[in-house]
Amino acid sequence: MDQRFLVETLEQRPELFRAMLEFNRTLAPLTPEAGNPPVWKALCADAAFSEALRRRMPSAPGFWDFEEESARLALLPEVLLHTLGLYFSAAVHAEAISAVVLRPQVLALRDILEKDVYSYALRRGRYQIGSLRTQLLDLAQGESLPERILSLAAISLSLVAADWPARLPSLCPAVRETPLSAPVPREQRRAVWFTMKKILLREVAPQWAPCFN
Repeated sequence: MDQRFLVETLEQRPELFRAMLEFNRTLAPLTPEAGNPPVWKALCADAAFSEALRRRMPSAPGFWDFEEESARLALLPEVLLHTLGLYFSAAVHAEAISAVVLRPQVLALRDILEKDVYSYALRRGRYQIGSLRTQLLDLAQGESLPERILSLAAISLSLVAADWPARLPSLCPAVRETPLSAPVPREQRRAVWFTMKKILLREVAPQWAPCFN
């Protein structure tokens, strides 16, 4: 991890640093003093401390390497990350969702997606995926529409997590390995991330905007 990122985050991105602290509380319990940004700032300004931190970072119980912007999804609460996956997948499947008209099927979809996600898919969601839709529909697994929506929600998160630092996906319960019929090129994974970021900050949790570039 580049120590400059940690120092710059302390100095310029307090919301992001606070989220990183919260993420690490369960991985490496911190003393009240260690959780105080001015204390961290002073420590990171010390060359000996920075060097020691860099040497022990790979084996340290905590994780601080969030310079890759997409990796900051791991800072979100698990329930929020799950909701983001649902929003993304619902947008991809928007046309199929809008074609469901029988009341029992509509109620089943609304139960799985929740009312807000279902409404989003029928209104704005269909316009926020663009040319990615065809490729992503091919990745969805399952016989029924609900199964395919849920599978793509998980797959989309795992695609983004493929570009995270190696250790991070295992620390994020919302991300799980999903078998794919074929590898997904990096360009397509990045397109998934940029679309997911747009949905996160416009629809799901705009309050998290200070943590992203």
